[in-house]
Amino acid sequence: EDNDDFLVQRSKTADELKAEEDEYQKFLLESMEGNNNDAEFVEQWRNYKNNPSVNEGEAFLMDYVLNRGWIDKDTTKLPSYEELVAEHGDEEQFDEAVDNFESKYNFRFEEEGSNKITTYSRNVDGS
Repeated sequence: EDNDDFLVQRSKTADELKAEEDEYQKFLLESMEGNNNDAEFVEQWRNYKNNPSVNEGEAFLMDYVLNRGWIDKDTTKLPSYEELVAEHGDEEQFDEAVDNFESKYNFRFEEEGSNKITTYSRNVDGS
């Protein structure tokens, strides 16, 4: 019996993803506010993109942390087992073709029939 459809992961809508990102940014800014009692510092970072006094490197770092720059948003789907096995099969065919080419290249100067040893009898017939 196939029970694969019993529990299915529901994908989030664009609105849910946007709300989750906003909630994450709000959490980070509030946690910074709790660690630093300087309200001006936190307010400076709330509008860091529009503030000319913010260092470019610090603005990049703040943008990276607030927008989760370490997460690749294009690769949300994990490959299935069949996709992984299919990729491996392609690698095997490629490796086989590489081996064939390499052996032909390495032995390109070998003489024909070099795998056979030519022998001559000690007694010549008719002598």
